[in-house]
Amino acid sequence: MTIPLKISQLHFFCVKPLEKPVDDRSGTAKAMSKVSEVMSICLLMIIPALMGYGADQWLGTGFLLTVIGLIFGMTGAVMQLMRLVASLKESDASPHEHSKRNK
Repeated sequence: MTIPLKISQLHFFCVKPLEKPVDDRSGTAKAMSKVSEVMSICLLMIIPALMGYGADQWLGTGFLLTVIGLIFGMTGAVMQLMRLVASLKESDASPHEHSKRNK
């Protein structure tokens, strides 16, 4: 037994390309967004090392947990920095932004 489909139900089967939303914020708002991302990268490096240092002081383990915290912090910061650079390249290559700059 087949179920007849109405034409209005066929839109589920159509694949449409996804369009990126246009970022129409002011330049200051975009800059503040990037500044906050850079600050979060800095904190991502520092906080695990400080936690490791605190744990070393509490447990008396020398500097082992500080080094482990540094490794985790640096790894996370590098990954976040790579995402930030990729998003900057992507936003710089968008045709909408180039058309705004040329006006």
